[in-house]
Amino acid sequence: MLDDNQTTLSNAYNQMIDDNLTTLCNVYNQMIDDNQMTSYNQMIDDTLTTLSNAYNQMIDDNQMTLSNAYKQMIDDNLTTLSNAYN
Repeated sequence: MLDDNQTTLSNAYNQMIDDNLTTLCNVYNQMIDDNQMTSYNQMIDDTLTTLSNAYNQMIDDNQMTLSNAYKQMIDDNLTTLSNAYN
């Protein structure tokens, strides 16, 4: 009877150890997966932000260039008209 009880306890203890190790391993693997996904998502977000900022800057630069060119054209036309009138 004692041997049977020791065997039962030993088996239960070994099963508990195996279950705990499996749980810890699963938690660790999930943590690794979560960290990798978080890092990947952050990299994507950073890249998109960089591209968006670069695109917005390009749009701003083009608008400023066009605005300056338009103002210069208006000034040139006014000067030409003023000179022709005088």
